[in-house]
Amino acid sequence: MVMLPMDKVGGMFIRVLTKPIANELKSLGKSHPWLKQACTSLGQRINRWNIISHLRVASQGHLTINVKDLPDDKALEKGTEFIGEVFIFAVAVAVVTYDYTRSTKKNELKEAQLVQAEYDKYMAMEERFRYLEKTLHGSKQECDQLMKTMEQVNKLK
Repeated sequence: MVMLPMDKVGGMFIRVLTKPIANELKSLGKSHPWLKQACTSLGQRINRWNIISHLRVASQGHLTINVKDLPDDKALEKGTEFIGEVFIFAVAVAVVTYDYTRSTKKNELKEAQLVQAEYDKYMAMEERFRYLEKTLHGSKQECDQLMKTMEQVNKLK
């Protein structure tokens, strides 16, 4: 039976839920007094940065202008849209970071297991070598003993 990669499914589920949460965040930004004021201010700044950067690029940095403020409803819309997009981007970055960290740990674990397997093979081979060395040494002693015995038998003849 093939198992679904639940961490990938979970990441996709989080990404799917991000859009409705971002929309709720946008509507909260329009209704909550403090957040409404912050989003309006943010929308004005985004508008200023956008216009100034476009004009500076077009005039190669030689133009200085004073940007007129947007109406509050348009600034609020830009600010809440920006907050929603930042939220979606932040969630996507978090999911990608989690996936990357998890896959890196998985690869490190595989590599450590391979190293351990190679070490175990080496230790088994080393143990066999020590056994053969000990056996050879014992056989050599037996051979020497037999040679001495044969010499003594030959001397008696």
